[in-house]
Amino acid sequence: MTRITSTIDAAYTTIALTSVTDSRGRFAAQSPWDAEQLRALQDYELDAIPGLRAAVIGDIDLPQRTLSLVSEGELEQSAFFQEWAKPQGLREACTTKFVHTADRIGLFSTTTWANRPPISAEEQRFLALLSPHLRRASLIGDLLDQTRVTTGMYRGVLDSLAVPVILTGADGAVLHANAHAAKLLDERILLRSRKGVLQAQTPMVSRALLEAIGAAAHADALLGSRVSAFRFPLRASLRRSPISCR
Repeated sequence: MTRITSTIDAAYTTIALTSVTDSRGRFAAQSPWDAEQLRALQDYELDAIPGLRAAVIGDIDLPQRTLSLVSEGELEQSAFFQEWAKPQGLREACTTKFVHTADRIGLFSTTTWANRPPISAEEQRFLALLSPHLRRASLIGDLLDQTRVTTGMYRGVLDSLAVPVILTGADGAVLHANAHAAKLLDERILLRSRKGVLQAQTPMVSRALLEAIGAAAHADALLGSRVSAFRFPLRASLRRSPISCR
């Protein structure tokens, strides 16, 4: 945000996320500016800020200058300009919608000083080029958040089970062990984790176990005979209840 502001000689730049349901926005990032003034800005309704609604309902990746939507006279007569923009020595904003999903709209906006010319067509092209990159970053962020939520849900389900469950990679690397499985690994009687890889107590059983895991990772259909081969040496060597690789 700071580099954008500097490049086009603006006062400050913000990224805001606006709820589709109530049109209330919150700033997700901004270049340095008076924090109290930015908090006050969020109290204004959508239609109270001249030109903002046009950016919200307009096309994605299309920068919208305030003074291309309303005249300078209309802007200066607005309560928003008199109460908020003018006292800070500001003139107009150029706002670009970079994302529009079912629940929110993403806007990034650059606001200029009162003593500089209106934002030029070249500067608008520059802002338009940035918009897809901001969208990509926001969607990646969404994907990561969803992945964290999903992972948390799966962990919660596994940890609630009354039986040991161990998730591994194709090479036997332990990815997650629920509470009962962690206790099993700590006892080092039936199974153990050595340098992060799941192993049994004897080399023969360990080989059968890793072969079964590898087969399961590549195709479930290949798993049947591997499981049977794994059960037998485990029972014979440990004389404990057989365990299945599932």
